[in-house]
Amino acid sequence: MRHFYLLLLWLPVHGQPSLSLPTAAAYSAKLPVQAFLQNPAALALSEGKGIWIAGGRSYMLIPVFSLAAQWPLGGSVFGFHADYSGDAFLRETQGGLAYGRRMANKLGAGILFNYQSAQVPARAAEQVLTIEGGLLLQLTPELLTGIRVSKPVLGQENNWPGTSFHAGLGYTLSDRFVVAATASKIPDRAASLQLAADYRFADRLSASLGYLSGNASWFFGTAIGFTGFQLEATAQVHPYLGISPVLSILFQEKKKTHEVDR
Repeated sequence: MRHFYLLLLWLPVHGQPSLSLPTAAAYSAKLPVQAFLQNPAALALSEGKGIWIAGGRSYMLIPVFSLAAQWPLGGSVFGFHADYSGDAFLRETQGGLAYGRRMANKLGAGILFNYQSAQVPARAAEQVLTIEGGLLLQLTPELLTGIRVSKPVLGQENNWPGTSFHAGLGYTLSDRFVVAATASKIPDRAASLQLAADYRFADRLSASLGYLSGNASWFFGTAIGFTGFQLEATAQVHPYLGISPVLSILFQEKKKTHEVDR
C-alpha cells in the first residue's frame, strides 16, 4: 500500500533521492563535503579534498545511494555527485558537476549542473537538466547566511518543478553547538521551513536534530569520528510513511575552514 502512496507522491513532482538531509553543518564553520548539495557555494568556502558515500532505504522500501566528492584546483573547488534510487516501482538517477569560488573574504559563490532521470512502470523515462546557483555570506564569524536558486533548463522541464528559491542561515553558538534554518519555495507547493541543530558532545561524538515542515518529518542523527574519516547514522521519520534510515561515511582533509578573520 505504501508503494502506491509513494507513486502518487512522485507522479506530479518527482522525488529527490539525495541522502544529504538539511543538517546545521551546511551553515557551520566546518563545511562537510556534501554541503554543496544544499548550496553549491559551500564549495567556495570549504577547503581540502574529500568524498562522502551514503546508503539507505526510503521509508524502509526503496534503496537509495548517494556519492559526493570535492577537489580544490587553483583558487577554485570542483564538486561531483551521483545518486540512485529505485526498485520495481520507482527508479531515479541523478548526476551533477559543481564549481565554487571565493568572491571576497566573506563571500562565496557556486554553480551546480544537475542531470536527472526518472521512470515508473508503463511510463517512458523523463530527463531534465537543472542549473543551481548559490551564494554564501559570512555576516559575522558566527553567522553564515546564503541563498540558492534552481531552475530546469533543458529536457522535459515542463514535467518537473519550476524555478525554486531557498534561503538559509546558521549560527555557531560555540565550538560544540550550531543551529540553522532554511526556508524554501517550490512551485505548486506551500513554502516550507527546515530547522536543524548539531551538537558535539566530545571530540569524536556528535548528534543532530531537525524538522522539515514540508512533509512534517523529523530528522535524527549521530556521528562518530575516527582518524581521517567519520561515520554517521541518520533517520528521517515521516508521520505516515515511516522511517528512512541512512548510513554514511565521510573522508575529508582537515585543513582550513571557511571562517573569516574577526
